Amino acid sequence: MPQKEEETKGGLLIPKNAIERGRLGLGKVVAVGKSKRVRVGDVVYYRKMAGDVIDLEGQEFYIVRTKYVFARNDEK
Repeated sequence: MPQKEEETKGGLLIPKNAIERGRLGLGKVVAVGKSKRVRVGDVVYYRKMAGDVIDLEGQEFYIVRTKYVFARNDEK
């Protein structure tokens, strides 16, 4: 059975099971270092196992290096 995929506005195909199985995360960038690939406010797909999770005042944040950000989702 062929795997279902989600196609973003830019034509990126994201396998549904990658998100469902917890391999990819979808999140909004709230801070950046020196990166020119992503900006605050971007919505991105990232590899979940590559980052660290921190909890600040009851809210969970992922710290992910930009090399593990696979794509920006421009459908904000």
